[in-house]
Amino acid sequence: MTQNPKVKAVVFDLDGVYFETGTPEFKHALSEKFGIPEEEFVRVYLKSEEMFRYKKGEIDGETYWNWAIDEWTVDAKMEELVDLLIGSYTESVRVVRFVEHLREQGIKTAVCTNNFPERLNGLDRRFDFLKRFDVVVSSFNEGIMKPDPEIFNRLQQRLACEKAEIVMSDDKPENCEKLKEMGFEAIYYTDWDSFVGRLVELGVGNNS
Repeated sequence: MTQNPKVKAVVFDLDGVYFETGTPEFKHALSEKFGIPEEEFVRVYLKSEEMFRYKKGEIDGETYWNWAIDEWTVDAKMEELVDLLIGSYTESVRVVRFVEHLREQGIKTAVCTNNFPERLNGLDRRFDFLKRFDVVVSSFNEGIMKPDPEIFNRLQQRLACEKAEIVMSDDKPENCEKLKEMGFEAIYYTDWDSFVGRLVELGVGNNS
């Protein structure tokens, strides 16, 4: 299939798309080492106001992790927890190859992520992966989180493409809904084959 000239950029989420392991493995590691139950992991790490502020750059890593340690009542230091976190991630080899394939085709690649510095920078130190992307937009640098339309507008501006020329993947339905409302092509990521199949339908890449 020939490349659709309308599509000029493909945007990846990190957790659940670019990385094939991560948050569930971190939850398991915390449970194994510290006995932290799932509901406490969800409350503190996934759904707390402190985490949202951390991801928006409103508080720093030391403030968040010291708060989390107190909430979990564990004998640990920030560095130990961050090391466990980073060690929970593995890159998806097929996604890495696909990103490189897109770049060889002249298609821009980007990341749009709700993230915090210790995770994004720690993963880059371990995997040296950000070099594969032309544009990286992260919530902690922007002060806003997906699905705020402004973070998507900034991404578009930095890609220097029209919305209809940008294909974005995300494993959160609410993010995809907002993207579609705004005029982007959004793919709700559920599995690799469906993701690549949809891109091929759009004339982007192939199954190699």
